[in-house]
Amino acid sequence: CEALGGARPHIRHAELVQPPPRAEPVCTSSHADVPVPGLSLLESFVSAEEEAALAACVDAQAWDETLTRRVQHYGFPFNYRTLAVDFTAPCPPLPAPCARAAAALAHVAGGGWEANQMTANEYLPGQGISAHVDSLRCFDEDVFILSLLGEVVMTFAEVGPPRAALPAADGEEMRRHVLLPRRSLLWLRGEARTSWSHAISSRKSDKVDGRIVPRRRRVSLTFRRVLRPGPTPGVAWRTPEVEREHVHAVYDSIAPHWNHTRGRRKVWWHKVKQFLDSLPVGTLLADVGSGDGKYFGINPGVAAVGLDRSLPLLRVSKEPSHETLCGDAVHVPLRSGAFDAVLLVAVLHHLSTLDRRAAAVREVARLLRPGGRAMLQAWALEQDEGSKRRFDGQDQFVAWRLQRQYVEQQAQQRVPQPHHAVLEESGDMRYERYCHVFQEGELEDLVSTVAHVRVVEGGYDKGNWYVVLEKLEDERLQGAGEGMPVTMGERESVVLRPPRRGAPRDEADGTERERES
Repeated sequence: CEALGGARPHIRHAELVQPPPRAEPVCTSSHADVPVPGLSLLESFVSAEEEAALAACVDAQAWDETLTRRVQHYGFPFNYRTLAVDFTAPCPPLPAPCARAAAALAHVAGGGWEANQMTANEYLPGQGISAHVDSLRCFDEDVFILSLLGEVVMTFAEVGPPRAALPAADGEEMRRHVLLPRRSLLWLRGEARTSWSHAISSRKSDKVDGRIVPRRRRVSLTFRRVLRPGPTPGVAWRTPEVEREHVHAVYDSIAPHWNHTRGRRKVWWHKVKQFLDSLPVGTLLADVGSGDGKYFGINPGVAAVGLDRSLPLLRVSKEPSHETLCGDAVHVPLRSGAFDAVLLVAVLHHLSTLDRRAAAVREVARLLRPGGRAMLQAWALEQDEGSKRRFDGQDQFVAWRLQRQYVEQQAQQRVPQPHHAVLEESGDMRYERYCHVFQEGELEDLVSTVAHVRVVEGGYDKGNWYVVLEKLEDERLQGAGEGMPVTMGERESVVLRPPRRGAPRDEADGTERERES
């Protein structure tokens, strides 16, 4: 044996080990005895002829094969990256056979209920779907699932605290297994809709009343009613400490230096200037996050109102006598529908939570009149080859060095300093700015969660991702209710530590004008 240096091993003992037995499919009892409050199952909801027509109609359309199972969306697409309805992407209406089935659901739900969205899922033997609760911020209280071509066992699990009224059976810990027969309609509302998750295990057979039932191809049609986005959650209006210390306090301290290296030197992003130049004479513009006002006056025919959180930056921008006010991008104190155009440039990457970034985009849409347009731009994770920037993650501290003469001016004026600021031996002051850099597609995904807008242009501009959106009236949402103020599912704020003094860092000083956002 070469591994033993030529020595011969002697086997003194050997034992045959049997492989573990394969787990049998979970058994389901009669669905009529399953105590899941709010769950209803209607067998033979469609006839065999109607089933064939629905299946043929769906199979005649193109399937989306980006997931492990094939899907189709109608009315509104569902974005599996954001786990939310995509309001901006084009989507076909329900085909005629599916629209007729949706109309029949109105008689079941009552109260004038009408589906405006349908998702078709194809399940081949061995395919399933993980446990989930259909989005409470996107869809109303009724969800209908129509099973075509095959049957399957669906598993329900209570996501809230266990209750004595629903005892666990056979150690299942509040799990219930429900057989969905072919051509049946599953109706979820109440607790079944909001407090129980549903899933389909990935296997090729189910055990039903003691017998093994092989699975076959199954197509499910899920009918839902999309809601208008609900109010912004209160958590989005609370400024996290990382933003207070590493955004607001930094820009308050470096305002004159920032203006010297940006506004006075006319450092403009190409796509932003192009957007401003395209605006007609008489346009009323809201520049949200106007900073030192470097975009004021590019188009002399535009009347601009600037808003920023930093008073020192606003004082700098007031020098050419522009109209400005102090406010927060997530809660703008300006009238809805009053503006022809809005800028939101170099703002989103300074907001540390997804809720706050989404709130800022919603404020942009609120300010626009129908037909108005907005330019959104944020720093990109993917930088140009010639850029000095290299990001190893999306949540970053980016250094800013304030030159000695500005530090001396601050000392004379007794300008408050952030706690993390470091005075270096050279006399320069070093700050760390918080940034969430956007990866490709992230800005479009963020915009997709906002109703009544469409993306008319998007792309990359010198180390930044940008999107131009247009305000519109979405007829699909006429009569729709309002969703819950549910958060986007991200932690309230990031927790970062500034780099240690003397450790390698991403250098940034006020002289790097073209690559700085």
